[in-house]
Amino acid sequence: MGKEVENGSLVILANKKSRGYRDLYRRRLLNVFSRRRKAKMIYLSMKQEEMYQGIAQQIKDSSQIVIAGGDGSFESALNYQPFWKKSLGFFPLGAGNAFYSYFYKGKRFEYLRSRFKFRVMELDVLELEWEKGSRQTLFAGIGVDAEIPRLTKKRTQNGFFDYIAASWRGLLRGKADYDLSLKINGKNYSWDNCINITFGKVPYYGYSIRSFPGQIVPNDGLVYGLACVSPHSLVWNKPLRLWGLLLTMFGINRPPMLDFKSKEIMIKSEVPFPVQAGGEFIGYSSWVKVRVVRQQKVLVI
Repeated sequence: MGKEVENGSLVILANKKSRGYRDLYRRRLLNVFSRRRKAKMIYLSMKQEEMYQGIAQQIKDSSQIVIAGGDGSFESALNYQPFWKKSLGFFPLGAGNAFYSYFYKGKRFEYLRSRFKFRVMELDVLELEWEKGSRQTLFAGIGVDAEIPRLTKKRTQNGFFDYIAASWRGLLRGKADYDLSLKINGKNYSWDNCINITFGKVPYYGYSIRSFPGQIVPNDGLVYGLACVSPHSLVWNKPLRLWGLLLTMFGINRPPMLDFKSKEIMIKSEVPFPVQAGGEFIGYSSWVKVRVVRQQKVLVI
């Protein structure tokens, strides 16, 4: 699982724009977490484009960096090159917190109140490339699930209910049938009537809801994927997506879900599909390419 390390040379970078920062209890947990590890707290810029301005100089002597924010905050850290040689940890200040479900096993927030020792683990980082650019990520997807972050309204403190409401809007309003051409492990495939495909190295959507059944090897150099492909009429696609989500949550791997893994995955479509990375909607594209580009040291328990 990884080498255990003493808490030391630890810096916490807190994003005040994260939804959880407005919650008094979570801010108190953050202060307890910082105090018990004798960690320096640095608040990130409130301006998205200047989020890490001047941070490289402030963390140059620190080997362990904890990102206190949401999944988007952690994903932005993956794309900030001065962090690539550091060990990155996560403190949950977001809504879904897919990374918290992976880095801290069980006990909800109990680990944040205690002075546990972290372990350092190597974790593959994916590069998602599409028509308008590329970014590094730990989980991404195309199809109807990618409509959910696009349709999420202005966020409230009720993150779970915001997610459920956006999910229903995605199912009602989002397109759920794509004819795709894929290249997986060097072989060509054609999936007609594909509803959704998820890629990742972190097997959670957030709220401890699993996005992949079974185990994912964190550093095997492979992209893991799970597709929902309907063998039935288009009218059944959205109910099938709900059924597939339930199957995955209970670790059941059966049709209409198809799992795969590959060093590189290429997907093309004549009809542009929605794309999300790290829980953020990033646009529409007629193609995507996903591959492992590097490994990141991460702090886990």
